[in-house]
Amino acid sequence: MLYSVALALASLGLGGTRFTTATMGADQFDQPNNQLMVQFLVIGVDEAFHFPGQVALYYQEFPKSLRSTSTAMISLLIGIGYYLSKAIIDSVRRSTGWLPDNINDGRLDYVFWLLTAIAFLNFGYYLLCTKLFKYQNTENHENEASA
Repeated sequence: MLYSVALALASLGLGGTRFTTATMGADQFDQPNNQLMVQFLVIGVDEAFHFPGQVALYYQEFPKSLRSTSTAMISLLIGIGYYLSKAIIDSVRRSTGWLPDNINDGRLDYVFWLLTAIAFLNFGYYLLCTKLFKYQNTENHENEASA
């Protein structure tokens, strides 16, 4: 959810203004600046909460013989996510004019809004999965609750 908020913040920060040399200066991409610092901070907090919870869920639900495989699966899923993000950016570049070679001629705000919409759809899917999820290792939950 924090990731969706960060993308929405990036969209709002870029919405209404375009990355152009007139609005932000000719050297806007030559020098590092802090335009997206808040968004990166929110994403960092999101990842700090997400990964320990994911590891705990895998350790709790997988059998002991598969615990190392489950933690390796986290890295696999991150890699798949990188490939999917590359596929999304490539399809946006091919089907729209939002990401041309010269970013000053593009609409980066539209790309952020698209990613925000995808992130909120993903959050809806997450809510559905959490509603349908059944704990496999319920005896550990009962022992921890009674202790």
